[in-house]
Formats: sequence, structure tokens, C-alpha cells
Amino acid sequence: MLKFTVTNQDELDNFIRTIRPSTSTEELFKTNLIIEFEMKDLLLEQLKACNRVLIKKLLKTFKLFRELFSNISAADLVNTILPYLSYTLRVKVLNGISKNISNEAQLDNYFSEVKKKYGMRLAVIILPGCSVGLIKLYVKENYLMLTQANLKRIFKKDKNFIDFYFNIVKQRYETMNFSTEYLNVLKHVAKVDPNIYWKLEEKYDLNVRFGKYMTPKMMKSNRKTSYVMFSLQKRKL
Repeated sequence: MLKFTVTNQDELDNFIRTIRPSTSTEELFKTNLIIEFEMKDLLLEQLKACNRVLIKKLLKTFKLFRELFSNISAADLVNTILPYLSYTLRVKVLNGISKNISNEAQLDNYFSEVKKKYGMRLAVIILPGCSVGLIKLYVKENYLMLTQANLKRIFKKDKNFIDFYFNIVKQRYETMNFSTEYLNVLKHVAKVDPNIYWKLEEKYDLNVRFGKYMTPKMMKSNRKTSYVMFSLQKRKL
């Protein structure tokens, strides 16, 4: 593998710009150079050029992705980056932003600007990374149906969110079978915090069957023995 000694950033920038790839191998070589030397100006240029190879690698280079977008305002995102991307790449970039940017205030701004220009369909991709207050606001106002993967992410930030979400869903879909529709989420909640699961079971009449590993753990959780036994008996019916 070639090794470069960077003595002048401008020279390096000029060198990389002179590369005119004519094959996929040369394209990959240039992309690797841009990412290796963290050429942020070139990264933005290649993003706007809808460079699929670079975007794919950038999404896997988490530290660089965070650093790049941490300095991009919401206005710049919707006006100077997203307009140049295909719908598929917009989705991938927004998903990467939601998962990799930890600044909730920044994500709240991203969400608002994306929603304003592109609508809820794209904005909702960012929502799981936003502040819990904003998430609750839009879930309540729009009866948003969240995926189980996103519910797990939000639960990590707010242990009471699943109860809030189920309550909203119940208002619109009275016959919703949470045990079936949200089985993976409920098992995740039980694994992380059994006490929260028991509260949800009691409130939403859940009927989740646990395996050999989880059943003893649930029985040992900090709940009244009588209630645990009642719950176990109910599952056998």
C-alpha cells in the first residue's frame, strides 16, 4: 500500500484533485485518499456529486462522519447537500446522521428543516436521534407508528417512552395486540428492565412467552410473587 507524507495540505489537496479516475479501481483509490486524509472540503464536494462509493465508505467511517456533519448547519444540510443526492442516498445519509450525531439539539434542528423542505416522510428518519421531548410531540400530534428498531433506540434514552408510545397507539388502534406487533421490543424491555415490562403487561394486558433463559430471570425480578405467578398462569391459558 502506498504511504504518503503530508508536508503541505494545499499540495495534498491539489494532488487529489488532479486525479481523474477512469476505472472503478482508480475511483476507489481517490475515495480512499480523501477519507484517509480527512479532506472535508473534498468530502462535501463528492457528497454533492452523489458519489455512491464515497458515501458508502463514509457511512462506515463513523468518527469522520460525525466530525463532518457536526459542523454542518441544518440550513446547509437541506440547501447544499440533500438536493444533490438521490432519494436512496438521502435516506442513507439521514439514517447515518440520526445514528451517529449525539447532539440532540442539532438533530432537532435537522428534523425541523428537513420536515419543512421534504416533509415528514424523510424527517421521520432523523426523529429517533432527536430529543425525547420532540419525539413525543410529533408522535402524539401525528400518531406516528415507529419501527421496533427505533423504539429500542428511544427506550435507551427514556425508559418510560414505551408506555407513552403504547398509550398513543391504543388511542387510535383500540384492538392493537402489542404482544404480537411489538414482540421484539417487549422482550428487549424485559431483558433490560423486567420491572418496566411487568408494568406494561399489567397496563396493556400483554401475553409474551419467554424462553428458558428469560423465564427464571423474570420470576426473580423485583415484583410481588403473587403478581408474577398470576402473570405466568395467564400465559398458560
